[in-house]
Amino acid sequence: MSPIEVSSLPPALARHAPYLAFRLAAAVRRAVDKELRELGLTWADFMVLAITNALDGPSQEAISDRVGVDRGSLSRLVRDLEYEGLIQRHRGRTDGRRVLCLATPAGTAMTAEAAEAVDEAFHRAPRRLHAKERVRLHVLLARAVGAPDRAIDRHRVKPV
Repeated sequence: MSPIEVSSLPPALARHAPYLAFRLAAAVRRAVDKELRELGLTWADFMVLAITNALDGPSQEAISDRVGVDRGSLSRLVRDLEYEGLIQRHRGRTDGRRVLCLATPAGTAMTAEAAEAVDEAFHRAPRRLHAKERVRLHVLLARAVGAPDRAIDRHRVKPV
């Protein structure tokens, strides 16, 4: 992945934080997509696996709300992940219409491997920043979107 070239940033746009945020997001997304592709996953696959692991048996509806994909697309994602042996689906005991998802041991292992790849990609994308600056960026991004402080692992950032 090529870094964001300073000379390619028009000064009229570079003074706007949203423009810079979009440029950074695009660079991070390219890096993350490349890493996940090497594992045979997409960003949506990773999100479904991460949420399934974090919530320990969420409904497809709960996953859909968090991933931000429509229920039809999510149903296909879940079916594909089930086919790959990464999750299991079953009907709810009290409400048979609800489909619940559980990560398999292979799904849990893949989630951990993919999470590491995603973190590595994030820390490589803004490579003009020093390690401490990347940690600070992570903290500020998390705070800006309302993530709890306990969700931020400041020790996972590695120098690049």
